[in-house]
Amino acid sequence: MIAMTAAMSAQAQTSATSQADVRSDGYTDIIVTAQRREERLVDVPASIVAISGEQLTRAGVNGMDDLTRQAPGVIINKTGAYLQPTVRGIGASVQGGGAESNVAIYVDGVYVASQTGAMFDLANLESVQILKGPQGTLFGRNATGGAILITTRDPSHGLSGQINASYGRFNEYKLSAYVTTGLTDTLAADLSTYYRSSDGFVRDLRTNALRGEQSSLDLRSKLLFEPSDDVKFVLSGSHNETNDPAGLNYTSLNGNTVGRNFPNSLPVATDRRHVSQELPTRIDANTESVALNGSIKFDFATLNLISGYRTEEDYIETDLDSSYAPASYATYDQFNDSFSQEINFTSPPGADFSWVIGAFYYWNAAGSKSWNLNGRPFYKARITSDSISGFADGTYDLGRVSVIAGVRYSSEKRRFKRGLPGAAYTVDTSATFNSWTPRFGLRYDVGDRSNIYATFSKGFKSGLYNISSPSTIPVLPEKIDAYEVGFKSASRLLDFNAAAYLYKYNDIQVTAYDYTSGVSRLFNAAKAEVYGFELDAAWRPSANFDARAAIAYTHAEFTRFPGAPAFTPSATLLNGAPCPDRNCGNVQSLADASGNQMLRAPELTLSAAANYRFPLGNGGEVAFGVRPYWSSKINYSFQERIRQPSYFTLDADISWSLNEQVRLTLWGRNLTDATYANSRSESSARDAIAWAQPISYGIAGSYKF
Repeated sequence: MIAMTAAMSAQAQTSATSQADVRSDGYTDIIVTAQRREERLVDVPASIVAISGEQLTRAGVNGMDDLTRQAPGVIINKTGAYLQPTVRGIGASVQGGGAESNVAIYVDGVYVASQTGAMFDLANLESVQILKGPQGTLFGRNATGGAILITTRDPSHGLSGQINASYGRFNEYKLSAYVTTGLTDTLAADLSTYYRSSDGFVRDLRTNALRGEQSSLDLRSKLLFEPSDDVKFVLSGSHNETNDPAGLNYTSLNGNTVGRNFPNSLPVATDRRHVSQELPTRIDANTESVALNGSIKFDFATLNLISGYRTEEDYIETDLDSSYAPASYATYDQFNDSFSQEINFTSPPGADFSWVIGAFYYWNAAGSKSWNLNGRPFYKARITSDSISGFADGTYDLGRVSVIAGVRYSSEKRRFKRGLPGAAYTVDTSATFNSWTPRFGLRYDVGDRSNIYATFSKGFKSGLYNISSPSTIPVLPEKIDAYEVGFKSASRLLDFNAAAYLYKYNDIQVTAYDYTSGVSRLFNAAKAEVYGFELDAAWRPSANFDARAAIAYTHAEFTRFPGAPAFTPSATLLNGAPCPDRNCGNVQSLADASGNQMLRAPELTLSAAANYRFPLGNGGEVAFGVRPYWSSKINYSFQERIRQPSYFTLDADISWSLNEQVRLTLWGRNLTDATYANSRSESSARDAIAWAQPISYGIAGSYKF
């Protein structure tokens, strides 16, 4: 469907992916890999957002959650210590060890399993592609909502590089560098470094001490071996350290917290600049990864090999009641280790029949060695996953009509072990989940760069154990049936894309938190229906001006959800006395949420961008860019009690390029100073809100060589 780029100049489009076709009329065809083979974006019968690394830098994108403003219909929240993307209303509410996202994230083709480890910064990238809708055939790893493909730069044989520096409000500074060079005729290497630090905007309400300090360090290097035009291997290694408490810096919404039952719990923070916590929040994540990507071209096909290993260690401290009372707090570690191996063959370009066939193996071990509640050891747990799948997909061109068909078979065994820290496991059980996920479609070429298409596909998300409970019964897999029709058109002057879709969503995995007992409830909600449409257009009237606008309408509703978790503000204190203003924590019950809006699924989102460049006589230029974004209200609770009102943000920048090497930029983010949330939630202990950053501004510079 939506084939949108964040800035639509020919230069920006060229950098949106690793390869592009520049035509004689000056138009640059964007090349994407959404179907595991290089194709023109306009030819792919799917909804894709393609954003270049340069566009991400100019838009001031730091972390994954900043992608929200770049792609209507996409909401990426930091929910506590976990990143939870939602695409067209499909997203996970389950957190913790072994609980993977419904929107699969891949870095250079390697799957990122951890929701905590996915909260990395985006730096020195080649591109980001966001695939909307279930990816059950080609990117089948639990991708019922979509997939995010992150591509980092590959080394080149010529000596080149770039240095970037930025300083902004809240004492935020970013430093990054990239250098690449050839070593021999067949070897090239690169090195990417990135560091960000910020005081944040949050302080302790009692002491005024900083509580939002953040830092991120990312080191990555690649070695390219290319002995011929037909053989290419890239070995990469990375190290990432992220210390960012923002996702857990919750204040209590309207002051509602169980902490009011305890002496010395006041004052209770409710504004976005302060928190009240008896335990300062910490989220420390450390990740190491190694990957090998190879391709060997034969006459009949290209063999592609993708191997990846990731290991992650996290430490988390969190206040669970947003007050100074020692009512509810947790400290715990997390681990997440994974290995994946994919082998696939893709057809040579140019044939009437284009195809891909392959196999994928995945192993993961995740959990916690020591999860402590209120200073007492509560549990340790480990979930392992062994998954193997095979897939095939192809497109056959019959003149103007193309027939699309594909299928994937997945089999996964999950093993769950649980016990007390320092003791033997008392629970040891396993289950196996299997699924067929096909896709079918038709595409009709209206012209060389325009077509209409219709597709049907299925998505599958594996069953799961509740890591906080000793229950030996897993929840069932999620399943989704997706229908989509769309129109795509691309030209030098104007791109226009439209799509409409309908999803039937069954056995949705849902969790609810009881911080009094420390046990969450994990179960399958019944059914949901999602439908909507998306429109986007990009206009390039001249080489110096481009603009784009996009709108996404999403109707996401639970069609049948009896027994939904419901939290109601308590009318009494724990001792039975009346509670002033009913803000002393929540009482948990069950309710019928049938007909209610799904979580993190705003009905309407809009985004736009405009860029103007004014050439200077000395070869430099002055450039102006503005990027507005608007979202309708967002629901965060099954009974629609906790909501984010609609909000509007505006980002802008002014840059001066002395030449092709040197650029200085003045930038501003959230210039409307909108007061909105990165996340809202409810539990037995509180109603919580983690605020998004207020207005921010600063200066940046870059040097290329």
